[in-house]
Amino acid sequence: MFFSDSFTMIRKLPYFLLASGALVLPHELQADVKEDIGFNQLEQVLGPLMPTGATVKVGLVEANIDRDLDNSNFPVDGQYDFVPNTDDPQFMAEGAEKLFLFQSGEGDTSSHATSVGKRFFGSTTSISPGIQDVGLYFADRWLTVDYLNGNSQLLPDAAADVRIFNHSWVGEGDAGYLARTDWVVEQLDTLQVVGVNNSNNGGARTLLASAYNTISVGLSSGRHEAGNTAPSSVPGLDIYSSLERTKPDLVVPESFTSFATPYVSGAAALLVETAHDNPGLSRGFRELTQGTSYTVYHGETSEVIKSMLMSGADREFAEDYRAAPYVTTNGLDSRFGAGQLNIYNSHQILTGGEQNSLEEGGPANVGLMGFDYDPDFSSDDVASYIISTGAYEESLAASLVWNLDVDLELEEGQIDYSAVLADFDLYLYEKNDGVNELVASSASVSENTENIWLTNLPANSEFLLEVRRDDGLDPWDYGLSWRRDLIDLLAGDADVDGDVDLSDFQALKDGFGLSFGAARANGDLDIDGDVDLNDFQLLKSSFGSNLATNSEPESSPAPLAVPEPATIWLAMGLLPFWLARNSRRSFPRL
Repeated sequence: MFFSDSFTMIRKLPYFLLASGALVLPHELQADVKEDIGFNQLEQVLGPLMPTGATVKVGLVEANIDRDLDNSNFPVDGQYDFVPNTDDPQFMAEGAEKLFLFQSGEGDTSSHATSVGKRFFGSTTSISPGIQDVGLYFADRWLTVDYLNGNSQLLPDAAADVRIFNHSWVGEGDAGYLARTDWVVEQLDTLQVVGVNNSNNGGARTLLASAYNTISVGLSSGRHEAGNTAPSSVPGLDIYSSLERTKPDLVVPESFTSFATPYVSGAAALLVETAHDNPGLSRGFRELTQGTSYTVYHGETSEVIKSMLMSGADREFAEDYRAAPYVTTNGLDSRFGAGQLNIYNSHQILTGGEQNSLEEGGPANVGLMGFDYDPDFSSDDVASYIISTGAYEESLAASLVWNLDVDLELEEGQIDYSAVLADFDLYLYEKNDGVNELVASSASVSENTENIWLTNLPANSEFLLEVRRDDGLDPWDYGLSWRRDLIDLLAGDADVDGDVDLSDFQALKDGFGLSFGAARANGDLDIDGDVDLNDFQLLKSSFGSNLATNSEPESSPAPLAVPEPATIWLAMGLLPFWLARNSRRSFPRL
């Protein structure tokens, strides 16, 4: 049963007559989503090292699906239906049982909540099956007495200790709810993952996609509402009504946004768990002080997680991505945001590690994947990151994220809000004979993300990625991440030097038998996490290729003297049998 005071409490709050509504009705799971968003590839590469979200506390926020539309949205049968079926087999699998915390009372079962939960933390249906601690919230009460404490003299509930909230619901409300949502992201480093409304569900809604610091989710089909919606005004919060912004941030190949959203929540859980359990990936941390004790490493901050999800997104899933007239001022697509979720790419960015700017003692050439978090970046500062391309052309996706600064003053029986948006910009220059030539920029004045995406950085060139501010405001923090992909990489080029020769063969030979996390440098040429005969076949098929001369391998290479084995013909023709015979003794699996 629901808490006894819940009906009275809601009836006393007239703004809930606008009540939140579930995005869609239940629908069957999309069987190929995991493949499309890079989960299967990541699982294949990591094997038993795959994160599952087991150490991350989450919240499932759901609207009542039993609504009397003619009676202020109160439930038809007197009970609010907003909790998943806790006895569903997806939540009861041995070793992965869920600990459900009924934060808004024990409401009736919702088929919508069950479907969302399966995609968020189901044992086989989600990408984060290890999640155990799940707080269940009724959306109306999450906005008020159970978390945000909207329109009250209380701060949001920092003691809840939830890192990721999934919001597969939409609704109307004033700017105060958006401000409090943005406040908990910035102050508590929570991740608020929210669905935008479906295009056939009554138009765009204020809550919660029109907040700044949330991660908003749409559909790869484009069948969703795009852009933000102006809320009812609140003194001090005109910024929510005055600026047009890009929404959603990401898309997922699902049927409805309710079911796309939990995949992004699950991806966030995998990244948070990886960053928190591997402090060496980060160069610093912060201690939460708002009612809970928790260490947040740089790689799991709200800015960095959002940035990694955006820079890791697949922008080539749509042939017309960023085609006119869909180009936005912050480097995104007005329909698809940063593109389609790809957890494989985002996880690679995280494990590339934090790499400081040159001004903070960073490397002379940042890695192919990586991120940085700067906790104290001033208005007149510059942060520079050098990108040096090698033998191959590269593509580059870079995302810069910072949070809207919201101040809540709760004194003398009064609620005073204020919100300030810093103006960060992102630039890419090519260095030619000591002169920096601008190649691309993202310099919106209304957004809190800037993004650069290029597909043709020339080989053997040097670039400068720069973060700047020009707003005169106090120092503020940002998260930056990038992904560089090599173009036309030769299949057998383990050392990425533009040809396939004996050095690549040696890398494969030395790494043969490695599994679960092997890299291209070890000989994992098919990037499936191990080094085996499939990788040898790739090397064999491209042996002798040379990128510089565009030469193809000879069909019958002449014998050449090599250290071990004695001839290249022996290496290419008999190595599979030699490897099969010796792999167990010479190359034990990890």
